Amino acid sequence: EIVAVKGRFINEESIPFEYPIYYYWVNSENELIFNSPMKYQLTNITIDYIPQLQLSYNSTDGNWYLPNYFTEESINFTKPFFVSDLWVNNTNNGTYVHPDVDVGYMVGTNAIGTFVHFSNAIHPDSIVRGSIHFGKINDTNQYKLSLQDDLLYQYNILTDTSKFTNASLHLELNAGFKDVVYSELSQVSTTDYKVTVTLYRYHTLQKERSEIGKATISLDKSLLGYHKYDLTIDLADFGLSNNTEQMLIESLTRGTNYDLHITVESSIYNCRVDGNLFKGVYAHDLISANLEIKTDESDLVLDGNNVQTPYMPIAQDNVLLSKLDTSTYQLTSLDYDFDFTVDALFTEIEILYENHDYTFDPIEKTISLINKYRDYAGFIFANITFKAFEWSSGVISSLNPITLTFENDYVKNITKFFEFIIQYNEIPGYELEKIDLTSGRLVLAEEEKSSALLKVYLYNYVE
Repeated sequence: EIVAVKGRFINEESIPFEYPIYYYWVNSENELIFNSPMKYQLTNITIDYIPQLQLSYNSTDGNWYLPNYFTEESINFTKPFFVSDLWVNNTNNGTYVHPDVDVGYMVGTNAIGTFVHFSNAIHPDSIVRGSIHFGKINDTNQYKLSLQDDLLYQYNILTDTSKFTNASLHLELNAGFKDVVYSELSQVSTTDYKVTVTLYRYHTLQKERSEIGKATISLDKSLLGYHKYDLTIDLADFGLSNNTEQMLIESLTRGTNYDLHITVESSIYNCRVDGNLFKGVYAHDLISANLEIKTDESDLVLDGNNVQTPYMPIAQDNVLLSKLDTSTYQLTSLDYDFDFTVDALFTEIEILYENHDYTFDPIEKTISLINKYRDYAGFIFANITFKAFEWSSGVISSLNPITLTFENDYVKNITKFFEFIIQYNEIPGYELEKIDLTSGRLVLAEEEKSSALLKVYLYNYVE
């Protein structure tokens, strides 16, 4: 019984790729036929299958027992737990999925082992065989589901004089089970659900790679359905030594024959199903990947001090959302018009989780309820943090507001005009650099300098 089909090829950079093939079948000529958008790039096809073995009859209880082990080319299969595609002589009896679905037999377990019990007894001399699912291969749990993406970072953005200080990798990733049948995901538990990110130094001439470091990030074991993860992996998570950190720097430095090769693998294994049968597709989709490199020459600096947060965080709590439509709410009662992050979303009694209970559209400032909250019609509140005066292309702010306190009524008694006198030692302006896609060098992309760029904002501040 075929359980998985995968296609492989090696690109011109000698990097291996593997793609799962979901749509396949076997024709009357016993040939494997499949559809895949990558079909004409694939150079190798691998098939994962379950061996069909014969069951043994027990005259004492009348059951047919699965073999306790199976050895093939020094590979030991043990811990049988299920049989599918059951045959009696030349008759196919299908697969047992649930007691309410009658297939003429049931699968059970007792002190002797896993067995098949037929509703109507068959002759003891019958040949009963089926696809035997073993839990372990060479005493190792074999049911590990994993998918991997390979990334090649070809832009050498560091110079010999750059003082490398830190790096982080930002990933947007969808992962989890889709198209689940026979059991619900609430019946599935696991002890191992994670994303593994591995860094390699790739030699562009010799087509060889050397491992730099590996980071493992645990995923939420209570959310096994297909949904989005936003991950930030810091350099410290890779546990680099001085030697391997130097390998990373070489992969990013101009004038070398090295590039940075990154693999992103999500995996789930050691799963248990509280049910008769579970079937689903484990899916993995890497939406975006961004590598952030920090050096002394590229740090954000204001008045000689490094800026870690290039905006003024201003909190607004317990914001009551306005209901627009079924399952759609909008944040309207906001103190400011800056971009913001949703720190917490909650009803009067429960906390909601993004991409599991709702999705957030920062452009429209709307919340769309999903899954079990799709039909919710009550109050929803949010705690948010504004990114006031955030630095961006062409915009730099002081981040240090000046507070002027007036103890007397100067408007009625004295003041005829209000004047700010601002002195600066250089013309205000900005330079924007980008990575040239051909050379991988940092080049000047935009520049503007003018005293007219300076803007002053006044707010009536109530403490």
